[in-house]
Amino acid sequence: MRHSFSHKIHVSLRDELEELFFFNPRQSLFRSGIESALEKWGIPEIIQKSNVIVLSLPKLRDAQCLFTITDGPHVVAAAIFHRPCFQVFQINHLAVVDGRWHDDLTVENIVKLTTIASQLNGVSTILFPYCFKSLKWQPRSDFPPNQTKKLL
Repeated sequence: MRHSFSHKIHVSLRDELEELFFFNPRQSLFRSGIESALEKWGIPEIIQKSNVIVLSLPKLRDAQCLFTITDGPHVVAAAIFHRPCFQVFQINHLAVVDGRWHDDLTVENIVKLTTIASQLNGVSTILFPYCFKSLKWQPRSDFPPNQTKKLL
């Protein structure tokens, strides 16, 4: 399955995004973690700007999103993330389409998000959604220092 990553999607994919993010059949597997995240950051919102949409968190306006889109186009995964402090990259929410490609897409999205995090100056911890676990690593010295701007 060919796909690409983007921080925004066309408004025509809104219904697919709502189905994926708010009515995902796998939500029950992570119920307590999702409920905790909702209490902490609020219910994710779909924000429309002209003909594109993004995901946002009401209590965390600096959060960003990453979508995985296939040919068609179809949205098959969506993540919300932020950097709560210089050393930490936090994945707040991750939703992946249920079905044949679920496991591969989950891994690819986590790899993409950890790649983004590893390219940010100072990040040494990644917090994953719903599992209350983190990953620590020694940042590579060959990454150039990043500017203090949006993660994507």
